[in-house]
Amino acid sequence: MRYFTLVFTACLLLLLACKKGQKNAPGTSTGVKKYPVEFNVGGFSQTYGGIGTQKTNSLKTNSVDSIPVGKIFFRLAASDGTLYDTRIVSKTASGFGTFRDSVPPGTYNVIFFGGDGLVTTGGNLIYNRKDTLQWWNDTFYKSFNFTVNGAQLSQNVQLDRISAQLVLNIEDAIPAGVTKIAIAYDDFGYLNYQTLMGQGYSGVNAQANIISSDVGKTNYQIVSNSMTFGSNITVRIGYSINNSNLSTKVIAVGNVTLTPNKRTILSGKLFSDQYPTFTVIQADTTWNAPSNQHF
Repeated sequence: MRYFTLVFTACLLLLLACKKGQKNAPGTSTGVKKYPVEFNVGGFSQTYGGIGTQKTNSLKTNSVDSIPVGKIFFRLAASDGTLYDTRIVSKTASGFGTFRDSVPPGTYNVIFFGGDGLVTTGGNLIYNRKDTLQWWNDTFYKSFNFTVNGAQLSQNVQLDRISAQLVLNIEDAIPAGVTKIAIAYDDFGYLNYQTLMGQGYSGVNAQANIISSDVGKTNYQIVSNSMTFGSNITVRIGYSINNSNLSTKVIAVGNVTLTPNKRTILSGKLFSDQYPTFTVIQADTTWNAPSNQHF
């Protein structure tokens, strides 16, 4: 009996020794060490300033209080597609603009998407519109790959403006009785935040309500943002009198080309010309100059 007890005890000690040896063997631990990564969104590149001015150099806004977005979408994924983090942070949150995570060694992709009306949907889609029939808010974006190889990482990030601006400038005076001025064009409803390809082509139909102090004004302007690039669009402009739902006149301006981080101005007379003719001025090739198109 004593013999069997000694044999059992010896086997038990041998088993424990093997397990202890396996636990301490290099490279056999089941735990994977992670390293902290930190990104600080501290700048937004903008090359167009106020309407009527021309920026000669890019403008970078570094103060958190003056960041031109109300929300930032953040996505962190490994090169094999494994998702580590995704969230939308509002400007009112503590530490807005700083994103921290811990990841094991490897190669990763990070995406930042800045705007005021950010909403994500299925299929990697995101939109930054005021509502379904309104134009886009000013939109900023950055995506890049990085590698973690045994040390923590901290990096400053500058987001680039990817939205285009469309300005309607009405040269003639607004007559009495006009209560609404409307602008309509087709735009993408969503963007794929991984490819920046637009989806869900839909109409933008927005209007400005004219108040008594606007009557008689010249060069009245309506400013919108768009995510439609690389193709010509048609912009329809109209107005109504005495709150009528029907437009008194509708002008269609064709061959309008929009470019990311560029301003396109449509300028002409809406009220005084009965049969206006349109002249399309080609976009200026310099980066900061606006593209003026007359209607």
